[in-house]
Amino acid sequence: MQFILPAGPMLHPRHQKKQRAGIIFAHRLITSVKFAETRLKTYDMKRWMSVFFLLALFFPAGLQAQSRQPFMAFETDVHDFGTIPEEGGPVTYRFEFTNTGGAPLIISNVTTSCGCTAPSWSKEPVLPGAKGYVSATYDPRNRPGKFEKTITIVSNAEKSPVILRISGEVTGNLPGVENMLPVKIGNLRLSSNTVSFGDLNFGDQDRKSLYVMNTGSSTVQISFADVPKHLLVMPNPAQLKPGESGTIDITYETELKNAWGFVTDRFQILINGKAEPLNRIVVTASIKEDFSRLSPKDMASAPVISAEKETFDFGTVRQGTKVEASYVVKNTGKRDLIIRDVQTSCGCTVAVPGDKIIKPGKSTTVKAVFNTRGYHGTQNKLVMIISNDPKTPKLNLWLKGTVEK
Repeated sequence: MQFILPAGPMLHPRHQKKQRAGIIFAHRLITSVKFAETRLKTYDMKRWMSVFFLLALFFPAGLQAQSRQPFMAFETDVHDFGTIPEEGGPVTYRFEFTNTGGAPLIISNVTTSCGCTAPSWSKEPVLPGAKGYVSATYDPRNRPGKFEKTITIVSNAEKSPVILRISGEVTGNLPGVENMLPVKIGNLRLSSNTVSFGDLNFGDQDRKSLYVMNTGSSTVQISFADVPKHLLVMPNPAQLKPGESGTIDITYETELKNAWGFVTDRFQILINGKAEPLNRIVVTASIKEDFSRLSPKDMASAPVISAEKETFDFGTVRQGTKVEASYVVKNTGKRDLIIRDVQTSCGCTVAVPGDKIIKPGKSTTVKAVFNTRGYHGTQNKLVMIISNDPKTPKLNLWLKGTVEK
């Protein structure tokens, strides 16, 4: 850098040297001050940048609020209903949110993961800083057990879609007296008025029970009438005080019944010795022969039943006509074929077997009469022969045709 001395009177060379040294010192002093000032400004700028960074780090919501897009800030995105009773009806939870963005928030659609959950939501735009909601209603009816469902929200928010979750456990209805004991006979309620024993082998003995309760205001004495000899029916206990419950125990003796195939019986319940309307109990069973103990040799020499023609087609007849069908039944086995019973699918058909014992190689005729009175259109009637053939204990024969009015 070049220094120019100010104009003035000429000085002695020694004085000129001193003057030049003073000017150089002054310039260096000024330069040092300016450098210090620049360093100080740089330090202040860095210090303010650090403060701004810390503010941005610890206060993101404040920065986010400056966003021009809407933003859904939910208080919670999950809700557990806990345990709810099935009979208690639908339950609802309201999810609330705040629009922390910088523009109005609009919910365009809300869907659920199943039809058991019904949603509702804020239909109007939610302004910045304002609150909105999405509600979820769950119907526990016919849905016992644990559940977890989702609610999906579609909107113009910065993060869309948003998924909410609800969960809980539904406890099933406790069955009331009317559900558990639907049959009413007087002041008694019963679990059923029908007892089915299902399949029983001939010679078996089986037992079933009906549940009964006294729903009246006075003591009830239970007894029975018209009980078949193969049924043993016992009340337990025989006397029920108001609100007390018990059983009606029924024992079935197949040998005393001495019947085959599907059989039906009825008896009456007496309350305090008197018959009540609709007081009959129906008992059913299907009695069959037990072939499980036959050896392979016995099976090989067993009787074999067959029919020359298993379907009898009577064509078209006028209503009221009695149709008679004949079926030739053969024994192609090695032992006597015993016809245990012949049953039909309705009381309109009467079947009469010929010989009930058919020797090997022999045959007999089974006749069936169908009374068409009261029937019209296509008819299919079953004639079932029950025998001691272990492979075909039930032979189905058919009577078909059309009845015109």
